[in-house]
Amino acid sequence: MTTPGSGADAPDDPRSSPRSDTSRRPAPGPPANPPPAPAPPPSAADLRRQRVIRPLAPRPPEPPPAPAAAPPGRDVIAPVTVGPPAASRGGIIRRLERDPPGAHQAGSVIRPLVPLPPSMPGSRDRKTGIIRPLLPLPPLPGSSPEELIERRQQRDERLNAILRRLEPLPAATAPAPTRTTDPLPTLETATVVKWVYCRKCESTNRHTLMFCLHCGAPLPASAGLYETLTREYEDMQSAERPKAEILPRMPSGQRGPNWQAYGMTDTGRVRKNNEDTLSATPLPGNGWLLLVADGMGGAEAGEVASQQAAGIVRELVENRMALDSSPDVDHRPWLIQAIEQANELLHRQAEEDPQFHGMGTTTTAGIVQGLCLELGHVGDSRCYRLPARGHLEQLTIDHAIVSHLLRLGQITPDEAKLHPLRNQLYRAVATASTVEVDATLHILAPTDKLLFCSDGLILHVTDAEIEEILRRAKTPHQACKHLIDLTLSRGAGDNVSVIVLMAG
Repeated sequence: MTTPGSGADAPDDPRSSPRSDTSRRPAPGPPANPPPAPAPPPSAADLRRQRVIRPLAPRPPEPPPAPAAAPPGRDVIAPVTVGPPAASRGGIIRRLERDPPGAHQAGSVIRPLVPLPPSMPGSRDRKTGIIRPLLPLPPLPGSSPEELIERRQQRDERLNAILRRLEPLPAATAPAPTRTTDPLPTLETATVVKWVYCRKCESTNRHTLMFCLHCGAPLPASAGLYETLTREYEDMQSAERPKAEILPRMPSGQRGPNWQAYGMTDTGRVRKNNEDTLSATPLPGNGWLLLVADGMGGAEAGEVASQQAAGIVRELVENRMALDSSPDVDHRPWLIQAIEQANELLHRQAEEDPQFHGMGTTTTAGIVQGLCLELGHVGDSRCYRLPARGHLEQLTIDHAIVSHLLRLGQITPDEAKLHPLRNQLYRAVATASTVEVDATLHILAPTDKLLFCSDGLILHVTDAEIEEILRRAKTPHQACKHLIDLTLSRGAGDNVSVIVLMAG
């Protein structure tokens, strides 16, 4: 057995040399770099984990299946083969790492617009910051105004090349489709309907109406009633021509035909007394004075008014005709003067005697001489003319509020029948200190027929029925009897009076 310092082991020691001096070596001690300690043996758990969990080895790519042989005469769609997956680190799928800021170029990532700070101009919506106007180009350092203008022009040219204006489409050559519905009216052609409230009954009425259709109370438009009445009267009087200019003559030289007149009156089925007064008085020269007066008022005031008015007019006309009965004389001033004088006397009597308060009467008087008819008219009694060829014509106008509204076009005939003011007159004899008289002149034909009547006939008989009875009648008496009988058969709610004149 040899010792560690014996010469037998010297050749195997690499640090030994022939010139080494064994007497100068230090004493043996622990080595400078001791060998690592051996690893502890693996435990049973490590051994099981190494057997169960081990890294996955990449699977070799499978070769694509060989395409099947296509039958003759047919094309086969071969499936698309997928290339081998990209190599990864050890075949493990790892998460994408975020790139550092500034790694992507501008415009490579779509991000929402960041709202501008409040201090920066051009921000319209501070919540989204999406819609903003373009900011002006910042000036380059050291650039002149000309260079800045040139840059702006270049930018505008690029924008014009990108943002082109929309061109209108060419007009369609196909025919327009048929319209199945009417177009809506424009504001210019649409009728604006306005309404007003009645303060009395609180109902709605058209703003053009002068009186309420439900209670008859005046509405704001009634302020122009007097103006319309005055204009109507002035227009009627201005249209009248002097009698001497239109005085007709018969071919034989006679003044006129042999006129025959007849009149009838009846109390009716409802009234107890007859307030109507009629007169058919012959005049010199084969003329006639025809008059119908319909009285109104309490107790016997209406009867007194109609009788006195008819008596005054008849007396004045007869006195005038006794002085001058020539057919060339214009009798309209006589009629106007007679009716005005009757109005003055009756109004004074109504003011002085309490039992006659509120009395009044209508007066329709006509003088027939030759082929001329001169009328003086106040109220709603009527005068009709029926020519041999033609329809029945009303020669007078009713001085009633409803009739005036009907002539103005404010109400319809159906509304006039139910209007609360249908029985109210705006002009009558004895109701005021003065009265306006309608004086008109009409030219007759030898075959014409005239009818004077009160409103008791109009309430139950239509104009068409009056025309039929007058056309079939051979004498004035026959026509009057048929008219009265027809009115009585329908109730005769008011006094009825008629006068018929025709050539005998």
